Amino acid sequence: MRILLLLSALALFACGEDHGPNMRPGEDCKGCHNNFSLAGTVFPGAQAQASEGLAGVTVTVVDSAQKTLSLTTNSVGNFYSEDALTWPASITLALGTRTANMPSAPSGACASCHTASGQGRVYLP
Repeated sequence: MRILLLLSALALFACGEDHGPNMRPGEDCKGCHNNFSLAGTVFPGAQAQASEGLAGVTVTVVDSAQKTLSLTTNSVGNFYSEDALTWPASITLALGTRTANMPSAPSGACASCHTASGQGRVYLP
C-alpha cells in the first residue's frame, strides 16, 4: 500500500498539480501520459515561449499503416490522442494558408525532441 501511495505522489509531482488539456504547453506530454499515442504543442516559432502556443492548427497524421488522424490544437496550442498509431508517421500542420510538414516522425512524443533548447519547438511559421 505504501508503494502505491509513493508512486502516486511521484506521478503527481512529476506532472505537476495542473490537470486538463491546457496543462504545461511545450513539455513532453507522453512522459507522464503514456496512454497518449501522440501529444505535443504547436508554436509560432522554433524558439517560442511556452505561453505562445497556437490555437486552431489542424494536425494531420498519416501513419505507416496509412491510418489518418486529424486533430485541432486547443487554446494553448496543445494536441493529443489515444488512438493507436503505427510509427513512423507523416505529420502536417495547417492554419489558413500556412503549412508545415514532418515527413517521417519517429514517435508521437513530439516534445521529447522538439524543445526550445534542442531542435526547436514544433512550429508553424
